[in-house]
Amino acid sequence: PIAISVNYILPKWVSNETLVIALDYIGTNEHVLIPFREAAERKAKLIAVTVGGDLAREARRTRATHIALGYGSPARAAFFYIFACLAAIFKKLDLVDLRESTVTETAVLCRSLLENISLDVPQYQNSAKQLAEKILGRKAVIVGSGPLGAIAKMWQITFAATGKVMTLSSTLMEFNDTMVNGLVPVGKNSEPLILITLQSKYDYGRSKLQQTLAYQVAQTKKIVFEQIFMHPSGSLFGELTLAAALGVMIGYYLALLTNQDPTLLEATSFIRERLAQENTETP
Repeated sequence: PIAISVNYILPKWVSNETLVIALDYIGTNEHVLIPFREAAERKAKLIAVTVGGDLAREARRTRATHIALGYGSPARAAFFYIFACLAAIFKKLDLVDLRESTVTETAVLCRSLLENISLDVPQYQNSAKQLAEKILGRKAVIVGSGPLGAIAKMWQITFAATGKVMTLSSTLMEFNDTMVNGLVPVGKNSEPLILITLQSKYDYGRSKLQQTLAYQVAQTKKIVFEQIFMHPSGSLFGELTLAAALGVMIGYYLALLTNQDPTLLEATSFIRERLAQENTETP
């Protein structure tokens, strides 16, 4: 089993039989450093994946395996580099079946997608520009089917980090069980809404029916509905990569439409500076 933790607290079941992979691109986030140090105290097997920073120093101190990311872009642009790195680790551990032909095919498909949604492609031919235009001025809810649930979250983060546009994200099942009940019919007193669903061909078959039913609810409430199906994609690895690439380009066009500078991180810098001042290194 693989568990994902984004908290200061390391799960109690982590022991010397557990592999702990600490992933922090810049290497300065304390909610990664603190559980990594605790994992070292419990004699867990350790891997640190980072450009450098405190996490790299901690890896050297604990003699943990350190995979140095030699990439110069900011964290918001490094998703694919990190994704490929993790995929390589899991392949080495025989947790995923990832072949060189799959990576090559994905690269070809990704290059073709980017050519079709690049800045030079006019809006009437550019699906990324069209969707960014539809999102502008609306609250976006991004719903991911099956393995694309994580990509829906990635889209949410990308739109906020790059385009400074706040959105919501959810898995398909979670949305249909809870959030769908909060959809308000379009009217004078309701906020404009767009519902974006990411459909995976690698999801369970009945998820397509779930998508259709969600669309019917949105239609009755006159909510703008966009369904995204990444085709062609010859593998789950390819589908994830293509869906992520589309989200990155939509975030880029949102930044242009809103005239936002993606490098402005004043609030984040303030929070990190105050955390450093308070020296909150213990839970």
